[in-house]
Amino acid sequence: MVKEIIKNFSKASIIYGLGGALRKLSGFLLLPFLTEKLTPTDYGAFALISLIILGFTGIANLGTGNSVSILFFQEEDSKKQENLIWTNFILLFFTNLVLLFFINIFSENISQLILKTDLYSDIIVISFFGLTFRVLSDPFMNYLRMTKKPLNYILINAIGTVVFVLLTIYHVIYLDQGLAGYVYAITLSQFISLLLILLLVGFRLSFNLIIAKISPLIKIGFPSIFGIFAFLVIDYSDRELIQLFLGLDSLGIYSVAYSFGMLVVLFTDAFSLAWPPFFISYINKQSEVKSIFPSILNVYLALSFAILILIFYCSKPIFHLFTESSYHSGYSIIGLISFSYLMKGVYLIFLPGFYFNKKLHLISLIEWIAAILNLILNLIMIPKLGILGAAISTALSYLTLPIISYFIGNKYLEINYQWINILKTTSITLIAITLIQMINEFKLYNQHLEYFVGGFIVVGSIYFLFQINKKHIIQ
Repeated sequence: MVKEIIKNFSKASIIYGLGGALRKLSGFLLLPFLTEKLTPTDYGAFALISLIILGFTGIANLGTGNSVSILFFQEEDSKKQENLIWTNFILLFFTNLVLLFFINIFSENISQLILKTDLYSDIIVISFFGLTFRVLSDPFMNYLRMTKKPLNYILINAIGTVVFVLLTIYHVIYLDQGLAGYVYAITLSQFISLLLILLLVGFRLSFNLIIAKISPLIKIGFPSIFGIFAFLVIDYSDRELIQLFLGLDSLGIYSVAYSFGMLVVLFTDAFSLAWPPFFISYINKQSEVKSIFPSILNVYLALSFAILILIFYCSKPIFHLFTESSYHSGYSIIGLISFSYLMKGVYLIFLPGFYFNKKLHLISLIEWIAAILNLILNLIMIPKLGILGAAISTALSYLTLPIISYFIGNKYLEINYQWINILKTTSITLIAITLIQMINEFKLYNQHLEYFVGGFIVVGSIYFLFQINKKHIIQ
C-alpha cells in the first residue's frame, strides 16, 4: 500500500519536474543568442527588476497558494471546490488590479530607486503585468495539481514554453528590441498561458463567488508571504556582503559557481510542486500519514544524497571545463549550494502539521530565524573564509529549516520517522563526500586513477543508499 502510494507520488513529481525543466532548458538554449543581443548592463537591470518582482509576488498572490489547498481539501463537495478556485481567482484579480494601479503611478520612482535612472519605468510596468498574468494562472494550475492531473499541467507548461521561445526569437533576435523585447516576450507568453488555462481548465469549472471564503483565503495564507522575504535575505544577502568585503571579482566567481550548484533545483522544484497537494489531501485522514511520510522522507533523502554525491564528484571537472581558469576556485562551493537547496525539500516534508492546524505564521517565523542566522554567519565567515564562508553560511541556514520545523511541527503532527535509517543514509553520504573532497584537494599521482577511485566511491555509496531505503520501503 505505502509502496504504491510512493510510486504514484514519484510519477507525479517526475511529470511536474519536466514541466519546470522545460522553461529552464529553453532559457539555457537561448542564452548564446541572447548574449549577442543583450548587454551585461541589460542582464544586470533584468536581474534587479526580477528581484523586485520576486519581492512583490507574496503581495500579488496574498499567500493564497497555501490557503486555497487547505480549504480545497476540507471541502468534500466537488462543485464547491471548483467555486473556491474561481473565488481565489476573483480575489487575486482585484488585488492585482490595485497593485498595477500603484505600480503604474510609482514606476519611475521604483526605477530610480533600484537602477538610478527612470529609463526602465516602462519595463517595470510590463514586468508587473507579467507577474499579474502568472498569479492569475496559479489557482487553475493549483487545481490541476490538487486533482492529480499532471499531464494537463505539463501540457500547458509545454505550450507556454514554446510560445515564450518563439516570442523571444521574434522580439529579441529578429526585431532586435533588446531588454524591452525580452520582457515583453515573457509577459506576452504569460498572458497567452493565462488565456490557455482559462480555456482548458477555468471555463470548465463551476463558477460562483463564495464571499464567505475570501476572509479565510487571506487569513490563512497571508502570514506565509513574509517567508518570501526571508528567502530573499538567505539567497541574496550573501551577494551584497561578498561585494562589500571581497569585491566584484569574487562576487562574479561566486555567482557563476552558485548557478551550477542550483541545478538541483530541477529536482527540488519537481518535489515541491507535487508534495503540497499530496500531503494536504490527507487533512481529513491524518492517521494514515504516519506510515507514509517516513517512507517519503527516506526515499527523498536517498535520491537527494545520491545526487549530492554525484555533484561533489563531478563539480570540479565540469566546472573547470565550462569556465575560464580565473573562475576555477569556485568549484569548492558547488556541493554546499546543492546541499542547501536539497535541504529545502526535507524542510517541506516536515511542514504538514503546520498546514493541518493552520499555523502558517509559524512557518514564516522559522524562515526568518534561518534568514537572521544567515546574515550573522555571513558577517562572521565571509571576511575570514571568502566565498566559501558564504556557501557554508547558506548551507547552515538551510539546514536550520528542517531541524527547527521538525521539533516544532512534531507537536502538531507527531510522526515517528525512521531515525536509524536516516542516520545510516547520512553517514554513508558524509563518508563518500569526505573521501571525494580528499581526492580533489590532495590529488592522486595519476588523474585517471583519481577519477577511477572517485567513481568507485560514488557507485558504492549510491548502491548502499538505495539498498538501505529499498528495505525500508518494502517493510
